[in-house]
Amino acid sequence: MPAEPADAVRREALHRVLQRIEAEIGPLGGDIRAIDGTAPGVRMVAGIAGVGPVFVKASDGSPEAGEAVAAEVALLMTLEHRSLPSVLAGDPTDEVPWMVQARLDDDGWTPPWPSRMKPVWAAVASLSALTPPPWLPTVADVDPWQGLITTEDTRGHHAALQEAASRVSIAGQSLVHGDLGSGNVHAAGRRVTIVDWSDAFVGNADVDRLSIAVDVAHTDRRREVPPVDDVGGWLAKTAGLLLAAAARPAWPGPGGAAVRATQAALARTALDWAIDEL
Repeated sequence: MPAEPADAVRREALHRVLQRIEAEIGPLGGDIRAIDGTAPGVRMVAGIAGVGPVFVKASDGSPEAGEAVAAEVALLMTLEHRSLPSVLAGDPTDEVPWMVQARLDDDGWTPPWPSRMKPVWAAVASLSALTPPPWLPTVADVDPWQGLITTEDTRGHHAALQEAASRVSIAGQSLVHGDLGSGNVHAAGRRVTIVDWSDAFVGNADVDRLSIAVDVAHTDRRREVPPVDDVGGWLAKTAGLLLAAAARPAWPGPGGAAVRATQAALARTALDWAIDEL
């Protein structure tokens, strides 16, 4: 499990990043504020003279944060799409990987999710059609219900849920975000921007569609049926994947515990919906 970097390591990493940003596009100024997050790393918003409001993401000096930030920066500096954030500068190969993005407006973040989900589904479809970078991992299908031990009550439907989940596969050839839900979808009118790509992989894009659908059902208490061929199968697969993820040990620090708690809550939502679809 990743360890929290010492304060001295974090300070040294941040100092290095600020030097790189100043050399590339100018010093940070304005109202500089740190942004909390559950994943390891440094996030802040600020302004740069002649550039405007920006969002900064960088490693905090830990190997885990370095790997995650490097993967995201490399992807975003390789792909171009209107639903991806605009990277103004960055370096995924730096000892402390970092990037500066054009900052998105505060009032576009979810939740709440848009009342009309069509632009969100369209953004996922369009992004999944991009050619994935060759270094992204490719996933194989799994049976999340095989040997799954959970405290959640499946109401006697374990076998039926496992059978339903076997009808669909997370394997595929599409670009998949891998963690698509509240906090990483920005919706301004009909323009949708999807951020936080450190968990991206090559697989079936229906993974992202179900991730959004379950999040909407959990946060907004409305079941937006995702545009997939087998809703019941995908709900059963998603519920099993979330239950398995929530059962894993959390990494040290508040971020790890918060992620596992969120996964457990989403799993309950997906499970209830999946059982209703049986």
